[in-house]
Amino acid sequence: MGRSGFSGKTGVSGWRSACLAAGLALCSIACESKSRSISQCYLPEDQKSTLRGYWSVTPIPWALSEYSFATENFTGTDEQARAKREFRLKKQQEALSAIQVWNNFTRASLGYEIFAQSPAEFIGVRESEVSPEIRLSTAPNDSVSCSSHSLLDPSGQAFVQPMVVHLEPSWKTRHENQPKVVAQTTQCFVEGSPVVKLSFIDVNTEEFFTAGKQAQDFKSIIIHELGHVLGLGHSCEFNSHIAGVPDCTSKRLPKDYRRAVMYPKYDIYSETTSEIRDRLKSNDIGRFNCLYPQKSN
Repeated sequence: MGRSGFSGKTGVSGWRSACLAAGLALCSIACESKSRSISQCYLPEDQKSTLRGYWSVTPIPWALSEYSFATENFTGTDEQARAKREFRLKKQQEALSAIQVWNNFTRASLGYEIFAQSPAEFIGVRESEVSPEIRLSTAPNDSVSCSSHSLLDPSGQAFVQPMVVHLEPSWKTRHENQPKVVAQTTQCFVEGSPVVKLSFIDVNTEEFFTAGKQAQDFKSIIIHELGHVLGLGHSCEFNSHIAGVPDCTSKRLPKDYRRAVMYPKYDIYSETTSEIRDRLKSNDIGRFNCLYPQKSN
């Protein structure tokens, strides 16, 4: 429950704001599921175990880091430094665009934006003690991400933003067993509670998203990982034998499970093109509404 990986399917080995724009996105949702309102909770029996947790405080502040869990400083030529700054800025804008997809929806369904509009300053993390109530509720092997690191702001003080997108240029060092995973989200919960306190999105920029690497649509990937941050599990899992988690390989799998942004695999068509899923579907929003009902309800 604490950590969710994501993959993109390849032909060989490997995984994976204008009102008009908002209106088009919401229209696509309404057209897909005319029988349900945009604010309605819908959780089919076979997806009862696909909800992971929820945030008790919104909007959720966030930040983007170009390094992994380290306080390293980039060294290199001026040209390399400039290229790295441009890469980070581009990915920050794409992450903001992904956040806007969720915010456009929650503005219509809940009356408020679920994520903060602008990223906070961020430089890295350091080893330290974290408040004992912050733990990974299940998946003890991942507890290091929740209990042994604290965030730093640019002045070196404790950093309180609870959601960070990490661009991981040294992915294989920290993820030896998952070298081809595109991105991974870790959630930290209040002990004994489904309330999320911290969340980290690690993005594999060693194997993806840079020149000469496999194509993946960064915005689509971040939209998917933000779903995990908000508490949504995959719409199905491959070869699942868990009650309440449908099997992606089933011939009877509903079409809206496959169309969801929370479907666990996206296709890579070639070295330069990949599948784009940048609009929330009925399965995504129906399950989200069960985690975040309207305040009036």
